[in-house]
Amino acid sequence: MKLILCLSTLIHIVLTCPKGKKTLSAGDITELKAHWLTNGLLHFTWHAEDFNMNQKKIFKVKKSPPADVWISLTEFYTFDGIDPYTMYTIEVQSIDTWGQTFGSGQNISIRLMD
Repeated sequence: MKLILCLSTLIHIVLTCPKGKKTLSAGDITELKAHWLTNGLLHFTWHAEDFNMNQKKIFKVKKSPPADVWISLTEFYTFDGIDPYTMYTIEVQSIDTWGQTFGSGQNISIRLMD
């Protein structure tokens, strides 16, 4: 009887648990997308989960190659001089006013032409 009750409880827990949904925290980056504009311009957009009231929206945007870092106060950034045959990796993270990262960042790799 105990075994049946335990098995029944386990099945209930498995069936009612959210499927792989992670609870998002302040500053978590989601929905990172790339948009090829024209003439070597590559536009990136993302969404950041709500920041705490005492935090400003500041983002660190890293591009490689070459390894460079930019700071953005908006949820988008445009790179120029992009070679369509090069594989680029873009990483976006939320940072505080001291430059420390928080929340989970997100990255994307893209090459425009093979």
